[in-house]
Amino acid sequence: MLNRHWLRLVAVGALLAPIVLFFGTWAHFSQELSDEQAEISALNDKLMSIAPNLTPTATVPQSQWRRLSDDQRASLLAALKAHSSELQDIVIYAWNYAEPRQYAAQFVDVLREAGIRCDERQVPPTMPVHVGLVIPLVHGDQTAKQAAQPLMSILTAARLDVHYVDWHPVNLDNTDRPYGFFIGPMQRTGQSPADNQR
Repeated sequence: MLNRHWLRLVAVGALLAPIVLFFGTWAHFSQELSDEQAEISALNDKLMSIAPNLTPTATVPQSQWRRLSDDQRASLLAALKAHSSELQDIVIYAWNYAEPRQYAAQFVDVLREAGIRCDERQVPPTMPVHVGLVIPLVHGDQTAKQAAQPLMSILTAARLDVHYVDWHPVNLDNTDRPYGFFIGPMQRTGQSPADNQR
């Protein structure tokens, strides 16, 4: 019987082989697609968890951008002049969008008016986001925190909300310095920056 029908069996096998190959390939790519969708979902969940804390710069009118009030500027200038010998050579990092850059420029102006050298660096948006005003401890140790304490005290005395983070910038200059000053995106508080400065 096999001898009589072997040509038919070969033909059926030849027809079935592409079908089996198709479904095998489909199952492989289906699993890959499922894995990628799971990864995208996890990334989306992570993005959504930080999204409420961020105000997209493009949607914020310039009237709502952060600005140093006259009182804050005067407080900073007086304190920075008094501590200028301790605070030489500060690096100011700004998240590379218009609003953080213009806010950073106000701090640069005050520091330079106080006689303190400072370098400006722009941080690409692809780097991890730190919201608001941050003192990044580049080496993440107690010595770096102690070195940054005078600047932290001056900023908080001027009623500016600032916090420390351990930070390991990639492909940025001046990482040999123990700390810097980072201006990140605005934090969504339900109030305008002007309201927060009153």
